[in-house]
Amino acid sequence: MKLIRNVRSIVRRQQGFTILELLIAIAITGVIASSILMVIINVFDSNRRSINHMAAVKEVENAVYWMVRDGQMAQDVTVTSPPPDGNGFPVCITWQDLDDVIHNVTYDITGGQLVRTDTQAGTTILVKYINDDPALTCCEVSDPLIDFKITSTVGGTDPESETRSFQIMMRSPND
Repeated sequence: MKLIRNVRSIVRRQQGFTILELLIAIAITGVIASSILMVIINVFDSNRRSINHMAAVKEVENAVYWMVRDGQMAQDVTVTSPPPDGNGFPVCITWQDLDDVIHNVTYDITGGQLVRTDTQAGTTILVKYINDDPALTCCEVSDPLIDFKITSTVGGTDPESETRSFQIMMRSPND
């Protein structure tokens, strides 16, 4: 009984937390808060990388669509500065349709962009962030095949890239 009274009197005299208890509580709170902050930063960083990669994928897919479309119609393809000395651009593709309309389409890398110029339809930017390194973006022609490699690199300090390599079979000049 005496022991219980002694404990009660000690508990009644204690008015708050000691400085050591407060410091421990602040340290634990800081560790938990920094862990949560790191998770939030990683989520935002992963979201940014994902957005940049999807933008690169969309650009490359757009370029592939147009190049395949024009390349399958091609009756003549002219490549300037082919690899290994250059990247093969500009590429000039020519064909004549069933209405005897002659189409001339040029793909060129200008100002970090892949541009499609059609004598019938005008100029279109296909890839806004083209990587113009000849090892990553190039064109070669070995009749009747056109080999393309296209790389888009999106982002500033931590860029994301997408590369597609593909072959297109030209139609014969008599078709």
